[in-house]
Order: sequence, then C-alpha cells, then structure tokens
Amino acid sequence: MKTDSLFYSLFQQTPQIFFELIGAEVTPGYRFDAIEVKQIAFRIDGVFLPPETAPEQPVYFVEVQFQRDETLYRRLFAEICVFFTCHPEVEAWRAVIIYPQRATEQRRVQPHQNFIQLPEVTRFYLKELPDAEISLPLRILKLIVEPEVTAPAKSRQLLETLKASPRDEIVQRLEELIVTIIVYKFPQLTREEIAKMLGTKESFKQTRFYQDVFEEGLEQGLEQGERSLLLKLLNRRFGVLPSAKVAQIEALSVEQMENLVEAQVDFSAVADLDNWLSQTN
Repeated sequence: MKTDSLFYSLFQQTPQIFFELIGAEVTPGYRFDAIEVKQIAFRIDGVFLPPETAPEQPVYFVEVQFQRDETLYRRLFAEICVFFTCHPEVEAWRAVIIYPQRATEQRRVQPHQNFIQLPEVTRFYLKELPDAEISLPLRILKLIVEPEVTAPAKSRQLLETLKASPRDEIVQRLEELIVTIIVYKFPQLTREEIAKMLGTKESFKQTRFYQDVFEEGLEQGLEQGERSLLLKLLNRRFGVLPSAKVAQIEALSVEQMENLVEAQVDFSAVADLDNWLSQTN
C-alpha cells in the first residue's frame, strides 16, 4: 500500500490526529497541503500551514518514511531552507518525521546530526507508541503498522470502542479512518469481504466511506451513479471543481471513472487530479 499517500490523506481530512501525535494543542484553521514554490519550480509535499489570522504559529513539515531513504534528511532540510528563502514572513517551524520503526531510518545520519538534534525536529516510530498510553485516534493511526494477521481483530476492537461513544462527526470520521486503513492494507479484498472482516455488513454500511464509495453508485452499478459519486468525492476533497474539469470527468468511460475512483485515494492535491486527467486523455 502507498503508505505516505494514506498518511497525507488522513492528515488532510482529520488534522487533529497529527497534533495529537506531536502533543501540540490544535489551532483551528491549519491546512495540510503540498506547496509549490513557483520561483524555482519546486514542490514540497506534506506541509501544515497556519491560518492567516495566526502567522506566529509554526509551519509543520511532515515526512512519512516507510522505506529507508539514505537521502531523506539532506532533502528534507534543503526543502525547509528553500521554503524559508521564499517565505521570509514565517516566524516558526517544526519538522516531523514518521517512521514505522527505527530500522527504517537512514543509517548515515552524522552529516545531519546538528539539524536532527534541533528542538524543532521530532522523529516518531509508530511501533513504539504504547497502546495503553495513547489516545484512541492514535491507536487508529497505529493500525497502519499492525501486521495483517492481527489487523482485522484490532480494527474490530477499535470499532467496538467507537460504538460505545456518543455519535458525532468526530466518531464518524474515526470510523471512516479505520475502514480506509483496512482497504489500503487489503487491496485485493472485495467490499463484501472487507465488510465481513470488520464485523456485520450493516455496521460497515453505516460508515461514510461505504456510503460515499459504494452505496451511492458503485453498489448500484449505474453509470450515472458512478459519475455523480465521483464528482462528489472530488468536490469534497478539493473544493468545487471548475466546469471545464467537470466536463473532462463526465466524458470519461465507465472503466476510466472506476479507475479514477481508486486513484483519487492517493491524490494529495488537485494537481494530482490534473496530471491523471492529462495522462488519461
């Protein structure tokens, strides 16, 4: 599974999970996005930008690294310096690197040791987070590194815990996160198999993920339903799309729409949608 894309999608939809992970108070208005530095044709993925009304709040640079990359720290700190050069108004920053375990971290860190030891830099190793001491949202986040053999049982436990909580939008989002993670971990399974894995089919149908991705179009197998569903998903993720882009999507074949439904899960910005459409057409 494309773990970095999954993390970026989760942080985009539920930013409070990121702030719980780093132990910081949530400041309303933070936006998680990819940043284009147009002056030098440079793109930085995974940045939490503070609201315009709170410029004194830090910019968070997020790296999710599930495969060893011996150039990670060189690239990360270079990107941060480039960002500061182009945004002199920034007053504070933090860098957060998320690993599944220590063994994934690059071996040669000595050239970057002074940067790594800065108080602004934090490294997290998900497998070291103790279940007994972390919040429910972080336990859900840790499901990403749960072994496949135990992930189904762990996901059912988390869903049962959520069932005992008062129903609100946050609980619904957390349920959606569990389902999304399981879909990523088991891409070869059908929706019926995933429903069985997570418990009863009815409880699975109550999640927004099922309602958005299956019930309102794909489940019915109707072309118009698929098109409406696809536009709804994209509008929810990237805002109202321009009419020209909508026309491009409406011109797609049924097979292309189904491919886009799957591909959009990995999109982190509207530019990814543009690239997909240009390659398809």
